[in-house]
Amino acid sequence: MLNLYRNDRYDFLFWPLWLMIICLVGCYFSPYAEGSVGVRPLEINLEIPSDKKGEFELFVYSTSTSKKATPVHISVMDAFQREDGGMDFTDAGKTPYSCAQWIKLDKTDVIVPAGGNIPIKGEVLVPRGSSGSKIAVIMVEIKDRKKVAGARVNLRYAVCVNLDIKGRKINPRAELSELDLVSSPDGTPVIKVMMKNSSQINLRAQGRALIRDSSGRMITTLDLYTNLNRESKKGKEQNKKKKKEGKRLLPGAKVAFYGKCDKPLFPGEYTVIATMKYGAKSVSKKQKVLITEEMASKIKSPIAGFLEISPPYLELECPAGGSRLAYFQITNTNDQPVQVNLSVKDFEYGREGDIVIKDEGSTPYSASDWIMFDKRNYHIGPRLSQTVSLKVKAPSSAKAGHRYALVVVEKSATREGPEEKNWVMVMAKIPGEVKPEVEIINFECSKKEIGNQEFFLEIQNKGPIEIRPEGQVVIRDMYNNKVVEGPLKLETKVLLPHTGGAMTAVIRKKLIPGEYSAKAALGYGEGTTAEIKFTIQ
Repeated sequence: MLNLYRNDRYDFLFWPLWLMIICLVGCYFSPYAEGSVGVRPLEINLEIPSDKKGEFELFVYSTSTSKKATPVHISVMDAFQREDGGMDFTDAGKTPYSCAQWIKLDKTDVIVPAGGNIPIKGEVLVPRGSSGSKIAVIMVEIKDRKKVAGARVNLRYAVCVNLDIKGRKINPRAELSELDLVSSPDGTPVIKVMMKNSSQINLRAQGRALIRDSSGRMITTLDLYTNLNRESKKGKEQNKKKKKEGKRLLPGAKVAFYGKCDKPLFPGEYTVIATMKYGAKSVSKKQKVLITEEMASKIKSPIAGFLEISPPYLELECPAGGSRLAYFQITNTNDQPVQVNLSVKDFEYGREGDIVIKDEGSTPYSASDWIMFDKRNYHIGPRLSQTVSLKVKAPSSAKAGHRYALVVVEKSATREGPEEKNWVMVMAKIPGEVKPEVEIINFECSKKEIGNQEFFLEIQNKGPIEIRPEGQVVIRDMYNNKVVEGPLKLETKVLLPHTGGAMTAVIRKKLIPGEYSAKAALGYGEGTTAEIKFTIQ
């Protein structure tokens, strides 16, 4: 049996319609079957509380050019997500996130008259105590397969039923179960990350991999996709949209994300740090990998040039209304001359401390408009260095605290080498008495009924300086006896001025059923403690 699928809308971000044509007992295929039908709507979205019933309606209509009626069979099946992010079908009730067994249809076999349509009414009864996101598909297929030139052709339409159960809030949870270096079909090294949605709700995930050399220097970053075929213009546009929206993962699904190494790398050992974001949370994994000579040759020719920056960090104390001069050096380590351009950008830290470049003036701690150069373009000869001077001028209205910017040093791509980019981080410290100001915005428990308890703390750095907050979550039973405590960890490297962040704590001790309270404390004084109550059933 040969399964043929339409792929233009097959990715799970763009379904609900999967058109599956199955050809049996033959080698000739025709996409036309007499007595064709269509279905609408193609997607049904329901939001129903636990122990309640919801109703829906769909229509099967004739698209046949003949005057013959068409016999149609309607059934309910499960949809499950494959490792590549695509979908397949199986019998009802086979997946843990199925709502197929809760769906009842008023008709399962109908005769669709030529030019007519048949309404199909359905209901979903959500059992008591249910929660999370569920999914099913309603299959509509022509009953009598027509033989065409020795083949039997069957047309099946899958209508997606998305069910969100209203009730208690469920926190999203995910984990990275695998991080490795593999080879693509053309031999190019590829970073593979396996992400599992371990929560009971759908997730939207997007990610990036950071590659560092053996000295800890960042070499490149790679966006992670479920599809490596991004060569066509259409593919690039679709992947841009997917990156913005994120890949949808069903509850319990394990999906592979890939990043193809398209920047020159020398053979040797590297460290890969993969970070996947889902909503306000993120999860990371670190792994050492080896780039062999064969792998390196598949990427591009050996690196034709590289710009070394010294020092990579400048810290200047600059009073309000004053200015300071600073210097750094650009070294061209290649045997060919290079032309470099300077620009000023803002940045933010990723979870593992990697730098994310942002537009000038886009952060609340920006110093990008304080930095000036005598010259922004330099021609640097082979194996030579160039000293660059810059001025940081703070406005008279500047308040005490820290301000930041990146001086980005860029070499355009040439026949002698690829485009390269490096930078100098600049911190302008405005003197004055400053105290850290932190506020807890939200404190939640994962509300797991079994397993380890996870706590999520949303915080806001309201002060003008960066901080690295630490804290504890203390759990007490209903008699106020201390049961266990665990450390709160910041999900990013630091919390930059006037920005928000998240802290998490996982309690490794399994709690017995009962009522508990959890208190989070950061140690910054007033406003940095929070308490919630939760129940283990």
